Amino acid sequence: MVPRTVTRSSEAAVEIVIPELDQATSPFSGAIGIQPSAAPARRHIPDTDLWVFPLALGARRFGRTVDPRTSVDMLDRYREGGGNLIDTVDAVVAQRSEQLIGAWLRARRCRDDVVLATTVGGGTDFPGLAPANIIAGVDASLQRLGVERLDLLFMRESAGVPVPLEESLGAIDALVQAGKVGYIAASGFSADRLIEARVLAANGLPRFRAVQSSYSLAERVPFEGSVSVSANAQGLAVFPSSPLNHGVLAGSTRGDGSIPASVASRVALRLNRRLHRIRSVVDRIAADHGVPSATIAIAWLLARRDVVAPVTGARSLGELQSLMAAPRVTLTRADMLDLDRATL
Repeated sequence: MVPRTVTRSSEAAVEIVIPELDQATSPFSGAIGIQPSAAPARRHIPDTDLWVFPLALGARRFGRTVDPRTSVDMLDRYREGGGNLIDTVDAVVAQRSEQLIGAWLRARRCRDDVVLATTVGGGTDFPGLAPANIIAGVDASLQRLGVERLDLLFMRESAGVPVPLEESLGAIDALVQAGKVGYIAASGFSADRLIEARVLAANGLPRFRAVQSSYSLAERVPFEGSVSVSANAQGLAVFPSSPLNHGVLAGSTRGDGSIPASVASRVALRLNRRLHRIRSVVDRIAADHGVPSATIAIAWLLARRDVVAPVTGARSLGELQSLMAAPRVTLTRADMLDLDRATL
């Protein structure tokens, strides 16, 4: 009988089974082509003790649109390839994902080897950055994950009733002092809000160590500009979100039916002449390097100043392999110039 770890969710009678990892018979062991000793170098988040793999694994689909077994296989493969940064969110859609990740951490006994990141403020359970919602969101994630501490907490700026940033950071300070949160980061913040947060930090409140912003070859604005300048001035690590522009840069909209229906309409709006030009250049450079288009889109980001790790998910082991190959690709000066010209 195969040993397993079972987790039952008190929220929705969910049983999560995590098979023990058998290195000798694992069907994907070594398939990614990276041994731990040869994995890409980890990148440092400034002013922290965190060193992370240059690709954050977005896990909010795990256990939902990505079935549990495939989710576990991807977590195992990501870790085998040197990956150690797992990103989730405090939202109802991520409940099963966090439960599955927690069960996997216990089954693999690898909590100390993994950097857990989550986001508060953008979900429907505890929307916004009111102190009560921040605390409730963090506590809910900790309970679902079955851990005592979140290593990196992103504060998501969202529309709605504005909350004084001083109040939000005050709640975060209490969580840090309680040992529930290690470091904090901004998500979707404007340059002005980043500056405001730095002023408050100078007066004793927790300081941002990183910033997350929608950023890709297809969407360089608004990050490039005042947000980038502010982030660089403060020494913030950059974590690009939507690095494949909802699949447009992954070559998944070529009529093969692989793009999720949930994002098809958004993709259609993005398929204008400029994006076709960008995709054409990405495809050509990908062919030159013998890698998928998604690999080149991620590699371009990793070559940008202050970028530590793009944040993106995968729906299959093949997609994950393409993403994890990016840190091993070195784009030439000509490649970078061609990609920059294509985005103008």
